[in-house]
Amino acid sequence: LREDLARVVGRGRTESAASAGHMLYSALAVADASALAPPSPSVVLGPGTLEMRLITSKLAARAGFKTSLISVEEAGPVWRRLMYGVDYSKAGVDQPSCAQLVHGSDAIGVALNDAKAVCLICDSAPLPEQSLEQVLGSAPSLERVVLLSRMGVIRAGSGAFGLPSPAFELRRGEERLRAAAFERGFGLSVIRVGALKGGGPGRVSGGSVVSGVDFGLSKAFYDSLFELETALVTQAYDKFTLGVRLAAGDPIEPSNRVLRLAFKGSFDPREDETSRVVAGGALLAALRHDETVELSVSSDKGERAPTAGEGDDLLRQRLAVSVLNSRECPVQACGLDTHARHKS
Repeated sequence: LREDLARVVGRGRTESAASAGHMLYSALAVADASALAPPSPSVVLGPGTLEMRLITSKLAARAGFKTSLISVEEAGPVWRRLMYGVDYSKAGVDQPSCAQLVHGSDAIGVALNDAKAVCLICDSAPLPEQSLEQVLGSAPSLERVVLLSRMGVIRAGSGAFGLPSPAFELRRGEERLRAAAFERGFGLSVIRVGALKGGGPGRVSGGSVVSGVDFGLSKAFYDSLFELETALVTQAYDKFTLGVRLAAGDPIEPSNRVLRLAFKGSFDPREDETSRVVAGGALLAALRHDETVELSVSSDKGERAPTAGEGDDLLRQRLAVSVLNSRECPVQACGLDTHARHKS
């Protein structure tokens, strides 16, 4: 991907100059910022977890966005199978209403050149600085970036002996992205998650999904989980832990490694754990929201995830959202401890 992006930039694709009005709307994230609506072109990419890249792409395409997922050619069959199932993967062609896998410098360049929005998946690693510059430099029409990050990143410090910790590297990546948003004039929303669980289609009976439309990935995702404890908790999470609690800013401190291991096999809701399905929905709600936001997403009991309309209502009417409206490049936009909850 890094080599493909470098070739895109090398052919002379440059960022167009942003207008003064656009700078005010996006870099300063003013309250009357306009929302992005389908079928706006969007691109999903990042070094984060594969499950979140696939779920975000699938949900964005279902919501009507013209969605491109940056990929590599050899990954196509597996990624299509995980998103849409075995039969879809065998066809080897992306349907117009589904996420489009793009690879190679030409296709990536076209997708980024057209993109109004980028969903940047960085829940496990930051996008390298050079790659970030290449992406932004190849997206002259960019209006909104929605970043998937981790809880507690704002407070992350260096690790032992002064060496960078994974969380500190995520923090540095966020700071680079905030500075780029301020300088280049696009809106930036941040969705924070804890330990991720679930992510499949929902209830399965007799080998078939009985939940209706897939909540997340296809049944092939469950079939790919060979470790018994992980398979059981993943399916249980998609049955009983699809509710959501939202907090503005980054107020939640993740558990230490010992506690995370202790609760690895539990599907009880915890504030420092997040459903992958709900996280994907939160990214899409932030993309559609009128204002840029910064939210932490926690799990809760529930047998279905919030619908697109319910997610939008949580942001628009019932949530204390963190609006990035400072003329500085804020490290944390809002420290509100107000929580909002949705249970089915």
